[in-house]
Amino acid sequence: HPEYSTPECSNLRELVAHDKAGERIVWECAQKHARLGLDTRIYKNNTDYHGASYGTHECLLMLRDVAPDTLIRSLIPFLVTRPIYAGCGKVGMEVDRGSQAVFQLSQRADFFSVEASVDTLHNRPLVNTRDEPHATPRKYRRLHVIVGDAHMSEISNFLKVGTTALVLSMIEDDWFARASREFPLQSPVASMRRVSYDLDLTLPLELADGRTMTALELQWEHLDLARKYAEERGLDAVGGAEVGYDILRRWEHVLA
Repeated sequence: HPEYSTPECSNLRELVAHDKAGERIVWECAQKHARLGLDTRIYKNNTDYHGASYGTHECLLMLRDVAPDTLIRSLIPFLVTRPIYAGCGKVGMEVDRGSQAVFQLSQRADFFSVEASVDTLHNRPLVNTRDEPHATPRKYRRLHVIVGDAHMSEISNFLKVGTTALVLSMIEDDWFARASREFPLQSPVASMRRVSYDLDLTLPLELADGRTMTALELQWEHLDLARKYAEERGLDAVGGAEVGYDILRRWEHVLA
């Protein structure tokens, strides 16, 4: 079970390139292993299909002064619905041992059981609250995202991390509350699994205020807020206007 970590990156395209470089490094190691006469296969995935799962973790630098409750409330609806374009796909189900012949959008969705905690291996949370900033602790914290899938596609990686970084910038600026557009889910963990099995993107998710919205509708709402945010605040937080508008353009393209 080899693991690879990118270096710290300040540019989204740089991050995508380093992730691809990690694949090359692992491949070279596998080739050396194979030359010893050993059968070698490499899988870039998130489950062994025997009940064990391992994450593709994203780490994003964020401001320390964001209240944890605000972070959790604002981030969960986005992370729960992100698999409609950031899931890598999976055949089978491992939590509810029913029919195995199903396809779902996310490899990780079956393995989460709580909304927030510091754990990563047991009782996995949708929002991981581990606090290891790797920077000036008084000013920064590190958002440790563990719900994501591994990707071979550079575009999927670009979108997965780019949209998350943009939403995080909006949370830091209290943008959801300012716009009076928040989308707290009634049952986030159950909603995550519901999204993963919703291949037509039509299943309603119940919000805490009684409304219902599909995962696709929730992502359109986030994109609309991100567009308005970009117009008013700019996109320096995600690597500048060129990268930021590329995120918005590709985000709109996949939703459409």
